[in-house]
Amino acid sequence: MAFGICSVFLELGTPYAHTLNFSNIEGSQTAVRIYFTSVDPFGEYKKEMLECTFGPDKTMGMKLTKVERNRRPVPQSEIEKFNRILPSVIASDPYRIMPPNWKNPLLKDGGPMYESQLLPE
Repeated sequence: MAFGICSVFLELGTPYAHTLNFSNIEGSQTAVRIYFTSVDPFGEYKKEMLECTFGPDKTMGMKLTKVERNRRPVPQSEIEKFNRILPSVIASDPYRIMPPNWKNPLLKDGGPMYESQLLPE
């Protein structure tokens, strides 16, 4: 779910979000880092990174506490705005399909996580 929440934050903050292409993901218990490419409004192809850090929340259980795009902090006001819509994001079942070559360090076998492991058939 952390990847889904972080990817929604990324999509909402990226012009031409339909050009996003996730290339890699790193994660821990409290943070998710997404490496991606996109095409900016001038048609330039860009390689970027977004890191979302999560913390506890009394009502939701978790919330975004810090976000960095290309190692630059996103303003806290944007994070707070996003946290207000977080219940809707979670209720809408965000996109959680991992890139095909990503190996989940939390799985015992370290095998790749594919769509079939995330969504029931």
